[in-house]
Amino acid sequence: MYYTCPVCGYDKLEEPPTDYNICECCGTEFGYHDANCSHEELRRLWIADGMPWRDRRIPPPPGWDPVAQLLRAGFAYVPAAAKNR
Repeated sequence: MYYTCPVCGYDKLEEPPTDYNICECCGTEFGYHDANCSHEELRRLWIADGMPWRDRRIPPPPGWDPVAQLLRAGFAYVPAAAKNR
């Protein structure tokens, strides 16, 4: 069974997004990063940073596309540059 990250939409988390588990994709540590910041705000920050794959030990899946991942998860994607206008 896999879980989906509520921040970036990565749908291959092996543990639920709770109890200090970390998303390989966006690097969110659940219970720490989201203690004082909403998932929406963390998503906005990840997008503004260029949507990098955060895990240095585990490479992104072949053909990984962060925009498609966000859209599959039902999250709207607004490029960071568009938000600054």
